[in-house]
Amino acid sequence: MGRNLKTVPLKWSVQTGGSMKWLPAVNRLFIKRRTCTTFIPKPEKGSDEKNQRENRCGCKRLKREHSWEMPEIELLRDPQDSKWDAKKHTKPAFNNAYGQMPETNVPYIRCDIETKPDTLAELMFKDWEMREPKLIMCIIGGAKYFKLNERLEKEFIKGIIQTALRADGWIVTNGFKVGAVQLVGDAIYENKLTNPKSEIIAVGVSKWGSVINRESLLNKNNTEKKTKKGVTNEKRKGAQELEKNHTHFLLLDDGMLYDYDTKDYRTRFVTAISRRFCTETQRNVVPVVTIVVEGGPDTLYTIYNDLKHGIPVVLIDGSGRVPNLLAKFLARTKNLVYEKVDGEKWKEIFDIDSADSKQILRQRFYAYEEEINDGLGQITGSKKSDKDMEDLLYRFLYCLQPALRSHIKSFSLDSDRPLAETIFEAIIEARQKTSPNSTADRIQLLQLALAWDCIEVAKEHIIKNNVDDFKLDAEEKLFIEALELDRPAFVNTFIKLGFDLQKMFYQYDQQDQNKQWKLKWSVLKKLYNEGDKRKVCLFYALLNLPSITIN
Repeated sequence: MGRNLKTVPLKWSVQTGGSMKWLPAVNRLFIKRRTCTTFIPKPEKGSDEKNQRENRCGCKRLKREHSWEMPEIELLRDPQDSKWDAKKHTKPAFNNAYGQMPETNVPYIRCDIETKPDTLAELMFKDWEMREPKLIMCIIGGAKYFKLNERLEKEFIKGIIQTALRADGWIVTNGFKVGAVQLVGDAIYENKLTNPKSEIIAVGVSKWGSVINRESLLNKNNTEKKTKKGVTNEKRKGAQELEKNHTHFLLLDDGMLYDYDTKDYRTRFVTAISRRFCTETQRNVVPVVTIVVEGGPDTLYTIYNDLKHGIPVVLIDGSGRVPNLLAKFLARTKNLVYEKVDGEKWKEIFDIDSADSKQILRQRFYAYEEEINDGLGQITGSKKSDKDMEDLLYRFLYCLQPALRSHIKSFSLDSDRPLAETIFEAIIEARQKTSPNSTADRIQLLQLALAWDCIEVAKEHIIKNNVDDFKLDAEEKLFIEALELDRPAFVNTFIKLGFDLQKMFYQYDQQDQNKQWKLKWSVLKKLYNEGDKRKVCLFYALLNLPSITIN
């Protein structure tokens, strides 16, 4: 016991039950890690044979850092096998890192990047007992230090925190304490100090191989070979510290070290979460939105992936690089988009997986191509090959096409609406573009509008002076919710729309000889029976007097 306390922090030794508690879940769901099976060095120019033995593998580990849990595969002489390939030279292995973080006590799990998102969703809701989100906000962008305008930073933080609290939403990031994510983490911490009763769920979808000091997260009886003391304490290029104000971590493992790229996993993960609560009879899709703060080429790839999955994007114009460039050309090509020439053709989305689609996009935005290429060149610093630059151009043009414009909103200090309302508007327009605009969808979006107190957006995009398709129980639910949340603008709007208050609050007494309408005490009791209200409300006490009959 004493030996264990020396090698593992005390809190971790006490809470090894944290890992043991989830062991059945890890086994039940077959959640593995991924490990390199073959050491294939990357020879450095001018290095002799002795130095080459100290070279790093294609997975960026030294030979002695490999676990060799799998049978070692000797390097074949065939030139086709002389280059390390993640698909060929990594395999799943038993998981050895899950439980609670040593310092913050929040749950985490290392998982093979091939793990199905639905599997992790089951772990989070069933075993981690996370609450269902009403909104998912993905924050992407700059992974390095950058400086926002003071006013813009204030508006960004205010909008993110307000949205998360009002909508009972999740924040999803890459989980590392750097760039835009560090800014979000600091905002969550400040909210804890000023509003300790509120809880913001922040999920880090991070790369295991890029976590600094990741050995401290290995379970007590792990079989993975540890490196010499001090190796993991060095902050190598590509290694980052986890942001400690996040509440949950999914540490994706592709068998490589010091590489941020998670492909489109985060996109597929949030899509799986958003659709998890749908049934055959009810379409309860949780809204998802991506907010872009600064960022370079990788950020553009992420925007492309999200738009392909129908996730709306909000650009923080003025934060730098990709959002600035994209917002600029969205504005400059606005008139071009609304020209009636080939209008029918542009109602469809042209993907960039075929030569014909690429050609159509280039022809449409030919007049702007040179300027766009110049802007992309400034963002990349001319570090990309011609092929990579062409690939970036196509992804940029994909975002500009008419059929996707309703999925992208720009926010700046000159915007007419605050960030929270801009986020909400992006969700509304994207949902209406992709869904049948059913009554159930409208009611769900109105409930979200109530939570965010966005009456103008609700009137413009959801209500549209017509709620004839709403049934009485739906009207009653919305009206009561408006009263409970203290939303007078919504109450006034609902009354003007003709919500039947008489039927909501009164019932016709058939047995009374005067055939009178009587007040529904049960409705009033519901209004004054929530949490702390009963402690200060004399009306609640009056309703509960023995002499008063509650219907």
